[in-house]
Amino acid sequence: MRETQLSAAPKLTIHRTFAASRERVFTAWTDVEMLRQWFPPEGRLTDVRWDPREGGSFRIAMIVSNGEEWAVRGVFSEVRAPERLAFTFRWEEDDPAEERDTFITVELLDKEQETEMIFTHEGLRDEASRDNHRGGWTMSFRHARSRARGVIRFGDGRARPVSAALPARQRRVLRDGVLDVLDRSGHPAAMHL
Repeated sequence: MRETQLSAAPKLTIHRTFAASRERVFTAWTDVEMLRQWFPPEGRLTDVRWDPREGGSFRIAMIVSNGEEWAVRGVFSEVRAPERLAFTFRWEEDDPAEERDTFITVELLDKEQETEMIFTHEGLRDEASRDNHRGGWTMSFRHARSRARGVIRFGDGRARPVSAALPARQRRVLRDGVLDVLDRSGHPAAMHL
């Protein structure tokens, strides 16, 4: 039944390349603190429960720009480090009869100093839903790429280069998505991007 349903429904596929190791990109998907930094396409997160193991579940709630709270939940069906994730993705609706499971796979390919991500979202209701999801995922992946390039995104959605967000007296070294900040006395602190 699932294959028949998926074949008739629109599918979204997004390819992105990140200047980070495959392990680091996989961790960005599986570590809840890293996920908090890039996931919301807009607005701010209000609740994140994330258990990335086969059979584990998740729920993410966010306040979007118009003030509404949106929440999504799902269950992980495959977690194969550092190459693949698969899970259901279901928006919570006011009327539970309107809810629908969709299916996401994330494949990570090692490209020497970079990682190619092939993101697939299947089972979407119609073309409008596919296009809306494309916009949201594209913004989220832009946030993830900005983090890898050393841009800090603030809670209100503003994005600023690290050089503008941190005091000038600090030195910065960006390696594999982690920004090492050293103050004048040489004390290190790590900021995960």
